[in-house]
Formats: sequence, structure tokens, C-alpha cells
Amino acid sequence: MMLFDGWGHPNNSSNNNRASYSSATTTAAAEATTATRRTLLFLLSLLALLLGTASAAGTYSVVAPNILRPNRDFSVVVSSHGTEGVTRMGVEITGNPVVVGGSEFKSRQEALLQPDTTQLLKFQMGDLDHGDYHLSVSGSGGGLEFRNITSLKFEPKSYSVFVETDRGLYQPGDLVKFRVVVVNPNLRPSVTGAIDILVQDGSGTTVMKYPRVFTNKGVWTNQLQLSREPVLGDWTIVVSVLGQVNRGGFLVAEFVKPKFEVSLELPDYLSLEDENMTVFIHASYPYGRPIKGEVTLQVTPRYQYEYLQAPYDAPVSVVRQMKGSTSIELRLNEDLGLRGDYARVLSVTAYVKEQLTDRVQNASSSVTVYRFPYNINFIRSSDTFKPGLKYTAYLHVSYQDGRPVTSGEITVRHAFVRDEAAFISTTHSIPDSGTIALEVHPPATRPGPSWTLAFEARYENLTQWLGELPRAQSPSGTYLQATLLTDVPTVGEEVLVALNSTETLVYFVYEVLARGDVIHASTLQAHSGHSHTFRFIASGTMFPKARLMVHYVREDGEMVADSLHFAVQRSPRDKVTLTVTPSAVDTGGDGLVSISVSARPNSLIGVASMDSANLAITGAQYRMDKTDIIKELESYDPGQTPWGTVGSSSHGRRSRRALRTEMLWYGTATAHDVFQNAGVVMMTNARVYREDPIGSGSYFPGHGPIDGRGWDPENLPPAHNGPFGRVPQLHLPGANTLRPDLGPGLEYSAPPRPPLAGPYAFSFFPPPPDNKPRVFLSTSMNPTWLFTHRQTGLNGILTWQEKAPKQLSRYTITAFAIDDFDGLTIAESPAVVTTYRPFYVSVRVPSSVMRGEAVAVEAVVFNHVPDNMTATVTISNEDGLFLFPDFSNQIDQGSPAVSKSRTVSVAGAGGRTPLSFMIVPQKLGPLRIKVTAVAGPYSDTETQIIKVKAEGSTLYVNKALYISPSTESSFSRVLNITLPRNIVEDSLHIEVSAMGDLLGGAATSLEHLLRLPTGCGEQNMATMIPIMIVLKHLRSVGELSRSLEERAVAELQLRFQQQLTYRQKDGSFATFDEYRTTKGGTWLTAFVAKSLRVASDFIDVPREVIVRALSWLVKQQQADGSFSEPQRRVEESNNNGAAGDSSYPELTGALETPLTLTSFVLLAILEVEDYSSVAVRNAGNRALEYLSSLLQGQESSLDTYGLSIATYALHVADHPYKDTAFYMLEAKATVRDGMKWWSD
Repeated sequence: MMLFDGWGHPNNSSNNNRASYSSATTTAAAEATTATRRTLLFLLSLLALLLGTASAAGTYSVVAPNILRPNRDFSVVVSSHGTEGVTRMGVEITGNPVVVGGSEFKSRQEALLQPDTTQLLKFQMGDLDHGDYHLSVSGSGGGLEFRNITSLKFEPKSYSVFVETDRGLYQPGDLVKFRVVVVNPNLRPSVTGAIDILVQDGSGTTVMKYPRVFTNKGVWTNQLQLSREPVLGDWTIVVSVLGQVNRGGFLVAEFVKPKFEVSLELPDYLSLEDENMTVFIHASYPYGRPIKGEVTLQVTPRYQYEYLQAPYDAPVSVVRQMKGSTSIELRLNEDLGLRGDYARVLSVTAYVKEQLTDRVQNASSSVTVYRFPYNINFIRSSDTFKPGLKYTAYLHVSYQDGRPVTSGEITVRHAFVRDEAAFISTTHSIPDSGTIALEVHPPATRPGPSWTLAFEARYENLTQWLGELPRAQSPSGTYLQATLLTDVPTVGEEVLVALNSTETLVYFVYEVLARGDVIHASTLQAHSGHSHTFRFIASGTMFPKARLMVHYVREDGEMVADSLHFAVQRSPRDKVTLTVTPSAVDTGGDGLVSISVSARPNSLIGVASMDSANLAITGAQYRMDKTDIIKELESYDPGQTPWGTVGSSSHGRRSRRALRTEMLWYGTATAHDVFQNAGVVMMTNARVYREDPIGSGSYFPGHGPIDGRGWDPENLPPAHNGPFGRVPQLHLPGANTLRPDLGPGLEYSAPPRPPLAGPYAFSFFPPPPDNKPRVFLSTSMNPTWLFTHRQTGLNGILTWQEKAPKQLSRYTITAFAIDDFDGLTIAESPAVVTTYRPFYVSVRVPSSVMRGEAVAVEAVVFNHVPDNMTATVTISNEDGLFLFPDFSNQIDQGSPAVSKSRTVSVAGAGGRTPLSFMIVPQKLGPLRIKVTAVAGPYSDTETQIIKVKAEGSTLYVNKALYISPSTESSFSRVLNITLPRNIVEDSLHIEVSAMGDLLGGAATSLEHLLRLPTGCGEQNMATMIPIMIVLKHLRSVGELSRSLEERAVAELQLRFQQQLTYRQKDGSFATFDEYRTTKGGTWLTAFVAKSLRVASDFIDVPREVIVRALSWLVKQQQADGSFSEPQRRVEESNNNGAAGDSSYPELTGALETPLTLTSFVLLAILEVEDYSSVAVRNAGNRALEYLSSLLQGQESSLDTYGLSIATYALHVADHPYKDTAFYMLEAKATVRDGMKWWSD
């Protein structure tokens, strides 16, 4: 007998003792973190061992999850086995939170157990904190006297959070719509408190906070406007629910649309039996006109390699002339040099060079070349076989693209000993599903010196070694096997399970676990047979997957156990049904689409659409679907999950056992593994057998050839399509090896690289100067059609109509419903709506042109009717707002015709014909362009607007007049405006406004308070400051309305987003964004820090932004206390001024002098005092000392601007030299004719 510590580990120094028993075994998954805790648990376990063995008239067992979660039920199963009478058991959960000031947790329940009975105890866990928690059990009576304890893991996750956005990809200036769904592990919206949400930009800086928001049935929705120049990259939406943090996100990038498009067509896969590979290349302009030029096709083998530098194969290149489309055929063997028995991936790239401009566009794809066109997949029902009990496995024969092989025969060989002569061969016909069930009956006794189960399969000329399975371990040779008899377990229906045992069954205990908790448990009588069936009801908590454990205790005290992992589907009454009619909509008509959702009464419905163009670019990972829910629910299960499909094969056939694909994971080899793999603790005085699993088929380094099957490699049949069953080559130290797509590493002699070849050849070069995240689009991103919420009525059915979008595309519509009873449910099948036009014209025009400028109106006629058509395209000019130019006439601009028409031929079934009209706008303002296409019974009209701007440059004149009438009821005044002599005709625009406040006019045009560009850090701040001034003024005088404040704050938020673009990784701010390799500037960083401190009164500015800016400023201080600008690298396109140059010298003044810059930085430090650290305050004191030293006897040498800034800073600091500085500034003033001014 061996002793076990509190974690179920054998307390034995011998490494030769593989098998072990315990009369008081505790199996737990958590390791102690301190020596004190381990010692305490060991002593308690030893005490329980002594007490448990003192009276062995019966057996007890306690099963509970090994993870404790806050705000959840914690279930404990207590059972008695063969006791002499009633046993009183006490179960207690205790904990010591690690949070300072946290109170000790304790919860206790008791149970009275009759002999051979089971009870399920439910503990209500409150809002627990992190800490050390333990489960202890004690009992007496019925011949038992015991005490046991084990540790529990604490896992804070008790809520599931899903974040959805209307798209996965956005460009600057877009509107981001998003929603957050918060549910508990039962998928119900049980969160009653507030949640905190924040949005972080691509650099991880928080740009928006939504503190303490409340959900409606677990759903909260909002939208975020992106600025015109935000920080690009992956943005994150962070959701905090009672201390639990979850994240979702989206990508913000610049969109780049090529001038022409290149596409590749490759086969889904290839095999060496195909001999040739044909590549189709297509190149055209966006509206279908074919490209004439030259195409270069490059094909390169791709390697999976164990080392940093992968082998290099020179690409195979082919150059052809093309016009629109061409095809190139390559021989796999002769041209590409493909040989061998493993799969290879070919990277294919086509470079198309336009003949007229030499502009090059490329397209890339890949294709896998296999040895054979088919594949055999071995699906295990268990990782071990049990002697004396039937073992079932599955073979799925498919083509390399996943399609099942539907005919033919496959030969399977299996053996229970490592002897080539012992193989038993069977032939199976392949059904339409491609899946064959293999049933073998292992002998109950050892058949020879080795005892294993090996499989090999042969289909056509592919022979594939499928591996070996070890046998399960039991000292008595007793085994129990649970088999699922219900084909499709469904919530609310019975689940039928069969038990088979190698000895007579008298009774057994079973537990059903799901989502990390015990759902049901019971002791059943088995009527003394080798087989037994029982049933239980599948509850809603068992969706999507549940785990069944079955065990009993033999008369000698050994526990025999088995487990089963199976899938459960939801009840049809709990499903959400989505119906959309019609499925195809002609956008030329009313375009109305009827949407109907059926769910539970009073459910919140969320509906979203994805068009095929956006879906092809970003995928659907930003949308919540059924897979996300299943994955989230599975995360609550602490047990080991079999890989692959569970409860069904991936091709539709239901299994009798839980299935998984071939993986090197061997579980449930012993009774101990049953509980450990289920993620539970087992506390018992029974003997739970434990043995380290032996990986069958594994091999260990040694001398001479070693084969995974233990036979002579020379006598094995040759392997094909991968090194299955073949001797893994023992490579010399340092030898290069390949990692083929299938099988272990193979030694490979790589050809030498040419100079500067390979993926890492240029890794030492710096990144490009403008290294912004970009997305290259072949099609435009369409705006979101549907992203909405609605509420169902008492009948649970909601129907409404939506206007279909004008964009022609295929829209996939998804829906979810959430209610307080069933919780969150996703519509099983999305609906699809296709928008189309049988015949239409598309028009493209520039957004603006100058008056008198010739512009091309581009039109494309599309024909989706099967027949070819002749169309008449007309551009209307009924108001005579533009001319049709005649370029052969060098004197006249053109004729003012009412319309102009052209006739074109358009091919049927998707044909399109481009054409253009040249016009010369004559009137300023918006110009309406109307183009009509007519072909037989079909016609279409499209209208576009061009903004016609005046020639020359705009001159703004502002006249302000203060009106304060005393007694008169009316007031009149004449204002004269002097017009320029060369004013452009019709360009004069006069606007008159009267405001009751001096800043009232500014409030009406917050977006354009300054007519300045915003292309750099200073310019953006210059437009941000006036908004804050208006907000502060109107708030102080009590005239800030809610609508005006919301609009001003939104505009301020956009400016803040944009300013973060110029933030560097060290916390400073630079003139240009971080992608232009500039460094931060001292003046600009100080300006931003002090300005953001003011902005923080209106918007959420992360404290870190200001604190890091101040910390960076401290590093720029010189030894004498002054501040200076760091050396920065300026692009050649900028002026080559000194470091510290600003785009606005009128803002910075004479910053060349240390006096001015130091004074300005000091002001920033003083004005953000509540953000300052000790180091920042010390820097401010040193700056004050520097300024005071300059004022002593250097009056004549100080510049006026710097002295004025210094004077203000000294007054803000209330420094003793403030008056001295003021008098020095007064002395530099010029007073004349009643006026006073300063000049340098």
C-alpha cells in the first residue's frame, strides 16, 4: 500500500513502482503553491488515511468539480458503497481570500446516506475573491469513520461575454457599430449590475470609455465614430464584468484599391497522379475592360521546417503575353521537380504588367500537391481498448478536399500482438458516407508476450499505418464500458446508455457533468448481469456537450470506472427561426424585404447582415455564431476534451461512442484517469488504480533502427503518402530535416541559396518610412445594411420590413434571441438575400471640378439578361449647366446641347460595356449629372452630383459689429465690404448672423472653427483648442445645452483620436505620425500634455497618456534646468530647419531660445500638477531655478516673447521673481499715442 498526498500523487521515492493503490485516495488537479500548504494537506490526508483504514466495513466516495467559480452553484456527489447502515456525511468548503481585508469563506452541508445510495449537494457560491479554497468531507456510521480534504482551483470566470461589430474592417472616418452580450454559463442574462466598457486604438491607448452601463436582457449596443486620421491597427473593445475582463476587436486600416485587378484560378488540390497543373490568370480594370500586357507566373514549393532558415528552391518562372485572360500549364514532375511520398504546398504568384504604363499588379494563391488524391482518416472511440469488451473505431475515406469516397472497397488489418503473422484482414465496402465502422473483440487474457491493438488500412494503392492502442489497466482485469445508444441526444428527451462489464454488475453510480458542474447523479441496481441499460433526461445545461462517469467498487475495494463524452443538441422549441422574403430583390423596384423571426415570447432579437464582398475580405470572425457559443460553453469544462468531433463523425454519421480524430493523447487507461480527465476530484477510501499511460507507437532514441510497431523494418510493406508505419530516420546531430505535411521529420539536403535569397535575406533592413497598416481591396467595402435590435411580443413572432440596399451583392442575415428563460440562442440557418438588376447603368464622376475644366463622365452598362443587347446611353443637359466639348475646335469650348447619346453593344449573362462623355461645367455649385440607358424593354437611370468650384483661391472677410440698443426697438447699420478687383464671377457669398453671446457663432460651426489643415500634430491641436474654449465658456455662463455639449464632445473626441496618431512609443508627440520615423518634440509634447489635461474635463483621456508625456519631458531637461528639443530625423520633403521646428511659428514663438522653451514646458508641468510625479515636480523646480538665474542681470539679452512666457510661468508658480520678471517686461514695452505694445 502506498500513501498519497492531497493531490493524489504517490508519496514514494522509488521510480520503479508504476502501479499504485490507496485506501484513502484524493485525486485533484491543482498543485499547491507553497510548501506550508503542501505539508498541511499531506498531514490531513495522512490523518484521513489512518481514520479511513481504521474501519473498512464499507466504502464512501465523493465527486466534485476541481474548479470553484464565483456566483455559481458548486455540486458535490456523496455516495456509500456496501455500508452496514446509515452514514452521516458532512461536506464543507472553506477558503481564505488573498485580497487584503477579505473575510474567510465557509459553507457546510450534511447528508444521511442509506447503504448503496447517492445524494447530490448544491452549494451556492457568492461573489468570491481569489484565494485558497478546500473541500473537506467527514463521515461516521454504517461501519465508516473518515475525514478527507483536498484543494480546489479558483477560477474567476463566471460570465460569458460576446462582442459583435457590424464589420470586421474599417477605414478612417467610418462609423463602428458594436454590441456586447453578457450571459452566465447557462446563457441567461443574469448580470444585474453595471458593466464597464472601453475602446482601445491600435496602440493600446484608451480612446473611449463607457463606465457603469446597464444591459437590456444582457445586451448593450453603441457606436463609435472614427476620426479621419486615427491610429491604425487592431482596435480592442474591453468589457469588464464584476472584475472579469473580456476582449473583442476590429481592424482599422487604409483601403487601397488597385488600378486593375488580377485573379488566379487554381484547382482545389492536386496529386502526383494528375501529372499537370493548369493555372488561369485574369486581369481587368474595375469595370471589366481587359488588361493587355505581360504576365510572369512564379511557382515556389513551400516547406514546413524545424529551423529558422527553411530550404530554398528556386522558383519556376514562366512569362507570357496576355489580354484579359490566359492559362499556363506546368508539369508537376519535369517542370516543378515534385517527387516523393509526402504532401507539398505550392505558392503561386502571377505578376501582370500593364503594357501602356508598366504598372504591375499581382495575385497570390497556393495549392497542395498530394501523393494520392484520397486520404484515410482513423477515428478512435477510445484511446485504449479494454480486454474482453468490444472496441469500435471508424475509418473515413475521402478525397483530399474532404469529399467522401462513395464506392470501392478498403482492406483493414488488425492484430493484438506484435507479430506480423497475427494480423487479421477484413474487407469492407465503402458506403455513400465514406465512413466504415470497425468492430474488434479483444481477448480477455493476454494473447502473447505483447498486448496491443494495431490497425493498418489499404485503399487502392495507398497503404496507411493507423497506429496502435494500448490496453486499459486494471490489477484485477475487471473493466467497465459505457456505450451511448441514443443516436441524437436532445434537450428534454431521454438519453439511453448501455453498460457492459467483464464481471457481474450488482450496482453502479453514475454522474452527468456539463459546463464544469455535476448536473445529475444516482446509484442504480444492475440486477446481477454483465450488461445493463439505464436512461436519464438531458437537461438544457447539458448542451452542447456532456460527460458521463460510471463507477462501482468491487468486493476487494478496487474501483472500476469508465467515462463517456457526448454531444447534446437543443430542443426544437428552443431554436430561433429566421425567415426572409423574397430571397432575390430587384433594386430597381420598391426593394422591400420582409424579415420574420420566431423565438420565445418577450425575447430581445438581434439581427445583422454580411454582404459577400465584405465577407470575402474579413471573414465572419467578428460575428457571434453557434460555434462561438459552443466554444464558450466548453471553456467551463475543466476536463480533457477529446480532439475532433464528439458524438458524431465530421461527415454526418452518428457513433455509438464519442469519436475523435487520430491524436497522440491516451486517456482513461485507468480508473484514476477517468476522474482526472473529467476534471473532478475523487475522495474515497476505495482503491483507485493509477498507472502512467504508455504511449503506444512511440519510439525512443537509441542505437540502431527503431520501429514504432516493434517489428523488423526490413520486412515491412512499403509506406505511401506519408511515413506511416515506416521507420523514423535517426538523423545525425545537426542534420537538416524537413517537416512534411504528413509524418515526422525527414532528413533533407538543401540546395545552396543564391545571394540575398530567402525569406530572411533582408531582415536587417529598417521598415519602410510609411509602414501603415493597409488592406488591398479588389472590390469596394459596402456599408452595413442591418445591425439592429427588436423585441418580440407575447407570441414570440416578430415581422418587419427593411429597404434592400442599392449595392448589388449577396447578403447573409443572421439573428439571435435572448430571454430570461432559455437564454441566448442563435438562429440555426442564416437567411440569404440577393440584390440584383437585370439591366442597369453605373456612373462615376469626380467629387469636385473647377468651372471650365473638362471632365469625363464614365458610365458602364451591365446586362444580366441572357441575350445580347444594343443599348442607347444618354446624358441629359436640360438646364444647360455644362457644354459638350469639341476637342478638334481649339477656339470654342463646346456646344450647349440638351443631351448627347451613344449606342453600345452589351453581351448577355453578365456582360458590361464601358463608355464616357466629356463635359465642361459652366455654373458654380452642385451639378446634377443624369445618365439614362435604354435597351428594348429595359431602362435605367442614375444620377450623380459634381461640386463645381470657382477658379482662383478663396478670400474670407469678417466684419463684426457689437449691438447694444438702449431704448430703440430697431437698429440699422451699413457695413461696407471691399471686393477684390479680380473677383471671380458668381463666387461672392455673404452670410449674416446675429448672436446673443460673443462665442455663440463659434458654437454653430464647431467642426470648422479654424480654417487650417490638420495634417500634423500642431495643426490638429490648433483645431482642438478652440472647441475646449467654447465648451468652458458656455459651461461657465450656463448656456451649454445638452445637444450642443454632445456635439462638441463628439468633435473633441475625434480630435483626440487623431492626436493619438502622432503619439510615439516613448509617450512623446511628434509632428508626424509614428509611421514616418520622426521623433517626439519637446514643445509639442508639452503643448499636448497641458491641452489634454483641459480636455479631460470633457472627454475620457487616459491618465497614462499625460503621465508618460510628462515623464518623457523630464528626460529632455538639461543639467542647468533648461529644456531643449531632441534631434529628430525630418523627411527630405520637409524643410531642413533646426530641431524643434513647428508648422506654426505663430503658435510657438521664438522657441530657438532656451528661455522660451523652458518657460513653456514649465507651464505645462504647473498646469497638470495633479498628474505629476516626484520626478516631474523636481524638474519643475529646477526649471524655476533656471529661469530665476536668467533674470539676474541679463535684462538686455532676453527676448521679449520669451520674457513674456517666463513672466506668466513665474506668476502661475507664485515664484518670488514673478514681479521682477513683470517689471523687466514692462520696461521693454513701447507706449505711444495712448497705445502700448511690445516688439523684438
